[in-house]
Amino acid sequence: MNPRAVIADDEPLMREQLRARLGEVWPELEIAAEARNGAEALEQITAQNPDLVFLDIRMPGLDGIEVLRQARLLVPCLAVLMISTSAAGADVARALDGGACGYLIKPFRHEDVLHSLASVMAARGQPAVRELRSP
Repeated sequence: MNPRAVIADDEPLMREQLRARLGEVWPELEIAAEARNGAEALEQITAQNPDLVFLDIRMPGLDGIEVLRQARLLVPCLAVLMISTSAAGADVARALDGGACGYLIKPFRHEDVLHSLASVMAARGQPAVRELRSP
């Protein structure tokens, strides 16, 4: 069975761009659902039981940090990559302290997505890193 993911970002263009980059680097990854805000993200995490979640840090309602905290209670072994507009900042540090496996910076570059996924998979002891596609 292929790994499954949920993408949560309030910007449709960013969701589309991330989906495209993920398709390039890891075509076997199934995007099980997308969410436009934190409440939808929690609903989809519960409904889809994904292996991986991409969470925007700043979303309406529940922000990505709060979704991360609640998702960890629902699915303790869930891998979460946070999405941010900047690598510097308290939000990314809080996300990593809260259990995020890594982060991606908007806009999503092919090599950044590849590197982040490889790091997450290596940290989880998953050998699928060799399946990821480089340009």
